[in-house]
Amino acid sequence: MEDSPGRNAQPPFQGVGQKGLSDLTHTMSTKDLRESLRDGRYAWPGGYEKFYICVDSGILCDPCVRKEYRSVLRETKYGLHGGWGIAGVDCTANADESDVICDHCGTVIFKSEQEASNGC
Repeated sequence: MEDSPGRNAQPPFQGVGQKGLSDLTHTMSTKDLRESLRDGRYAWPGGYEKFYICVDSGILCDPCVRKEYRSVLRETKYGLHGGWGIAGVDCTANADESDVICDHCGTVIFKSEQEASNGC
């Protein structure tokens, strides 16, 4: 018998700092989503702010995911594509090349040093 991933196996998530962000085709499990929200707004260790990456490559801040929890959970669970489905979670420690801005409320989650030094 050959070792093969289970029926529900998903490819490894690639975060913002890695190649392949535009190729997100899976959603994180609702269990993982609830655990991430339960763990709080900041990643541990390090205290970096977490943000959520949507299936359509959009970015949502933690407060927006909490505020729109029912829509996020429904789209993540059923794989709907209305803009709220979550593909994964990342933190600002991995976002050093560009600004991270919430696509829903416009909050700047992370301001890159490169763009800050250019006065942008």
